[in-house]
Order: sequence, then structure tokens, then C-alpha cells
Amino acid sequence: MKKTIKSYSITLIFILLSTLIASLLLATLKQTNALSYSAAKVTTNILSLTLFFISALILGIKQKSKGLINGLFLSLLYFSISLVVGVPLNNFKEIMRFISKILLIILGTIIGVNLKK
Repeated sequence: MKKTIKSYSITLIFILLSTLIASLLLATLKQTNALSYSAAKVTTNILSLTLFFISALILGIKQKSKGLINGLFLSLLYFSISLVVGVPLNNFKEIMRFISKILLIILGTIIGVNLKK
């Protein structure tokens, strides 16, 4: 149980820190006009999906078993945090992005568990 809590904590910290660093980098690039608005939006989407997959992969590697269950639990945790924070799901694109993140979390944990085998 202690290992599980530690693994989830490491995963959530990784998501928060990597998102913060990526946001700062993209904001700096946008501020200096190195990126256009549309390029920044595409980059943000790709980077966000990649970070969620990598964080789930880390969780799967740390847990070493039950990839689907861990992925579902992390997805539920992400969903709960999103509800509390108030992530807007107003249109189809936002809902699809949200579902994509959840599917990448599940896929990442499954792959992460199976990497060591």
C-alpha cells in the first residue's frame, strides 16, 4: 500500500512539474513571438498528451503489475481533480481531449507494466 501511494504521488508530482515547466517554456516562446497562436495551441495539445502518457508509463513501471487497474484508478483520480479544479468541458474538442488523456493514461500504465517483462 505504501508503495502504491508513493507511486501515485510521484506520478502526480511529475505531471504537475512537467506541466509547469512546459507552460513556462511555451509562454516564453509565445511572449517573444517565436510561436504563433495556432502553433502554440497545437504544441500545447501534443505536449499535454505526451506528458500524460509518460507519467502513466512511469506509474506502470513503478507498480510492475495490474496496469489496467492502476490506469483506471489514475484516470479516476485525474477526473476527480479535474472536477474539483473546474476544467471546462464545454465543447466537443475539449471533451475529446479529456477522453484522449484518460485513454493515454490507461494505455501508458499497461505498457509501463509490460516493459519490464
